[in-house]
Amino acid sequence: MLVLKNGLELFKPLFVKSVSASAVSTRRKVKTEKAPTAKKPQISKQLVEYLRLQLPSIFGPDSTLKSTKFPSKLVSIGKSTPDSIYLVDEAVANSICSKLSSENLDVSCPAIEINPGIGLLTKKLVEHFGFHHLTCFQDNNLLSLFAEQQKDWTLPPDLKVVPTNYVTFPRLCHLDRFDGGHRIYNHLNQVRIPEPQTHPGVTVESRKFPPPLYVFGALPHLAALNFLIKSYVTGTALFEEGYGWSEPIFYIVIAPRANWILRATPSTNLFRYRASSVLFQLFFKYQEIETFPRQSFIPWQRKLPVEGRRHMRCILRNDFDEQTVHFLKIEVNQETLRVLGRDNLLPFWYFVRQHLVSRRKPIIVQLESWIPGCGPRLIREGFTIYTSFGDLTPSEILKVFLTFISWPEFLYCSFLNAMDKYQAKAEAAEDEE
Repeated sequence: MLVLKNGLELFKPLFVKSVSASAVSTRRKVKTEKAPTAKKPQISKQLVEYLRLQLPSIFGPDSTLKSTKFPSKLVSIGKSTPDSIYLVDEAVANSICSKLSSENLDVSCPAIEINPGIGLLTKKLVEHFGFHHLTCFQDNNLLSLFAEQQKDWTLPPDLKVVPTNYVTFPRLCHLDRFDGGHRIYNHLNQVRIPEPQTHPGVTVESRKFPPPLYVFGALPHLAALNFLIKSYVTGTALFEEGYGWSEPIFYIVIAPRANWILRATPSTNLFRYRASSVLFQLFFKYQEIETFPRQSFIPWQRKLPVEGRRHMRCILRNDFDEQTVHFLKIEVNQETLRVLGRDNLLPFWYFVRQHLVSRRKPIIVQLESWIPGCGPRLIREGFTIYTSFGDLTPSEILKVFLTFISWPEFLYCSFLNAMDKYQAKAEAAEDEE
């Protein structure tokens, strides 16, 4: 027993020591592990050569990317649609200026430009139209970089540059709701509202009050346009009252995929026709003014694959001309607002978002989940048990909604309660993104 006890006493320190040593060595390994570093964007030589042709004042024959102070991520080619794109083609800026000349713009109205980039369009808006009070939203120094290289043009003293990107507004809106902040207000409150007497021929009597807000620039990503729809429904961001303008009028460039989805109809494939298509076409009046080459805006986007086993599915989901961007005029559709009413904008937004997730489900089945036994009423309206929401045009979906809310059971069903829960979840998802 003594020998056994002594034996254990002899081995116990060795055992404890070996465990502690391994633990220490493990901790040392954890401490010495390096955090994964983000991959540097791969610079496209083809894009750099293109910029040398388009922007000789910045990209001279002997200049390097480092000497120009140009962000390297803008001269790389990405896989997905970028959040922001910037105009680098002088000919496209001249064409936009020519098209805007026929729009009878009122230079006494407030105006903002989203992501002006190096300021090719900014220069036209200031010199040709007289928007000296223009407010630019941009989170980099491209505008000042371009102005430094120009001998015959400098940034006007009244031009305001707000150091933020419009694509961050959805997250800022959610943060404001969460903590009661005023981030969006602090940004939009910097938009300059010109005095009427500063513009010849404009008086207080002749000026619209409150005046509209002109919005120029590029919104390539579909998420930014969905936020535009949501902010109109909720009366927030650019559509909020109290900033000194009535409603915005957009002259913006959108990416090919966003245009492909927003202007879809039921006759197209269901990959294309979705809730965003219905809401955009009903809430806004839009007009395609012109199309431009995608390469006139940076950063470029990698072309879609043309081979492989997923080729056909990729074609169905991306059946559009990826080398063309679309210049649109977008303004609020007052007729839809008159028919629907301001109070029903949010319920209709939820109605469309909820029922066009699966566009093949029958209308009768989906509406009977809210109001049981409403099927015969829908049949009398001309629908069958096979009619789905994907078969209806936006105006027909609006008619279904107006019929739905006219039923006496609507106020007592679970629709409005489900809408509040859905909106809370959607805001949480926006925050996570």
